[in-house]
Amino acid sequence: MNIKPPRAYHGFTLIELMITVAILAILGMVAAPQMQNQIIASRVTSATNELIAELTRARSDAVKLNQQVSINPTTIIANRGNANVSIVSNPAGLAASITFNADGTTANAGTITISNSSRSRDIRVLGSGKSFVTN
Repeated sequence: MNIKPPRAYHGFTLIELMITVAILAILGMVAAPQMQNQIIASRVTSATNELIAELTRARSDAVKLNQQVSINPTTIIANRGNANVSIVSNPAGLAASITFNADGTTANAGTITISNSSRSRDIRVLGSGKSFVTN
């Protein structure tokens, strides 16, 4: 007589799947607020990187074209769709316009602060025209 052993079942039971889904839901509820804060903070970093790139490009264009090139940081940030990000300038007027001379220098030296409710970043613009993030 040929007796086959009982078939082994592979997989998960409904109870095991329900417990796993419940645990994942609880973890998701805990992680969601932190993720939202991280997204809001990353908008400032993104806006800062975009502005640094535009400042570098404007300085390069001024030298390459041998003429003054001006940019408006507030317009750049607004046109990129960076929601809830604002520019605060020091000294007054720096955020209004930055003009690079044909030799790459600028008279608009100062600090541009980009911020929102979660984060703040400073961009330092030197008289030599070089710009960099300070924090």
